[in-house]
Amino acid sequence: MRGISQVHSKQQELDDARARLKAYQTAELEILTKGQEVKGEEDTALKRASLSQVRQAITSIQDEIRDLEHQLNPQPDDGYELSEIQL
Repeated sequence: MRGISQVHSKQQELDDARARLKAYQTAELEILTKGQEVKGEEDTALKRASLSQVRQAITSIQDEIRDLEHQLNPQPDDGYELSEIQL
């Protein structure tokens, strides 16, 4: 039974990470939308800093989601990195 509990726990972590990702993507959209209305250098610099932080968080959460998905559904390693694959 412990295995089922661990899978459920990982699934909950994955669901939580997806919810956080959605929240950060919404924040990114808000910054971009409101940024068009903002005037002045200071506000623009603040917008850029906030957008950068939000995008870093999004990237981090996407990595976390990828790791959790791999833990839940491990795929055999084909020996190739995604960046090495060329079509």
